[in-house]
Amino acid sequence: MKLIGKKVIIRSPKPSDAKQVFENNKQPEISKNMGSRIDNLKSVKETKAWLMRGKKDKLRRGFVVIDKKTKKIIGTCGLKLDDKNKFATAGWSIIKEYWGKNYSIDALHLLINFAFKKLKLNRIEADVYTFNHRSLNFAKKLGFKVEGLARKKWFKRGKFLDAYMLGLLRKEWKE
Repeated sequence: MKLIGKKVIIRSPKPSDAKQVFENNKQPEISKNMGSRIDNLKSVKETKAWLMRGKKDKLRRGFVVIDKKTKKIIGTCGLKLDDKNKFATAGWSIIKEYWGKNYSIDALHLLINFAFKKLKLNRIEADVYTFNHRSLNFAKKLGFKVEGLARKKWFKRGKFLDAYMLGLLRKEWKE
């Protein structure tokens, strides 16, 4: 699957994407803000297995984010679905050199439109570590609301971390 925006293309991952995704995820600014499962990928081989496992899982929709001009993979985004309850948990990352240039906004607009229009979801959730102010502000800009604080929810790099719980309803989404 491929979705095309103004600045980016998001598409299903290919095995050949693993090397670039692994390199992107190794950047300290990226890895410290990622979920612990992704942060624990230690090789291109593990990254490839993770990308392909997500591609086969009917309850996951994972994408690589590609700069339309350079054709470079600049990040990932995806959804973990709960079909019965019509919601998904979203995740995203874009490499630092693309921060503040609306690439993330373009990618997440594509992902959210896909979730609400194609998948007919009612709600999208996201967890953001409390120290990740950039991602929290980004999510709010998209229309996500802070719904609570999950204390010591995630175990990462030897310690438990707090996370803001965010939610966006279809009726609140403004394209």
